[in-house]
Amino acid sequence: MYEPLTDYLQPLRSLKKVGVIRGEIYDEEGNVVKMTRPYMDYCPTVKEFIKAVIFFNEDHPEFKMMNYMRTLKTRGIFWSMTTMKNCDVAHADSKTILSLLMGLIRGEFFSAGIIGEYFCEGYIFKWLERLKQLDDKAKVRAARAAARANGASGSSRTSRKS
Repeated sequence: MYEPLTDYLQPLRSLKKVGVIRGEIYDEEGNVVKMTRPYMDYCPTVKEFIKAVIFFNEDHPEFKMMNYMRTLKTRGIFWSMTTMKNCDVAHADSKTILSLLMGLIRGEFFSAGIIGEYFCEGYIFKWLERLKQLDDKAKVRAARAAARANGASGSSRTSRKS
């Protein structure tokens, strides 16, 4: 279910650089001629990942990812760099992880480069790995349920010997 996001684990891990801070315009001699609001110009892979999170939100309204602040607060995680970094996600549910991702993306509007910081410090990888764990567990449960269903339907048949 979370493959649209977890499929980015390997491409993101292989990045040497997530982006470049921009905000200054230079003349031909290299002198700053204009300052704009600083922003992070992320590499294409990071930009695609950000879009994937946004599209996941649109495709799965059941997670209510835009209510990330409420979701995080009910789990004792406040929308701040410190608590989002320090939260233990080892046993977190998918809604918590998705809320962390959405909260981080929304945080980029207020703090340029925050997504890059979370990449460099490994938090996004921990969150994606947890989603992958949850996906893998769900697949195992589904396979077991299918096996039981097949076993139950197969056991109801009686063989007749002539």
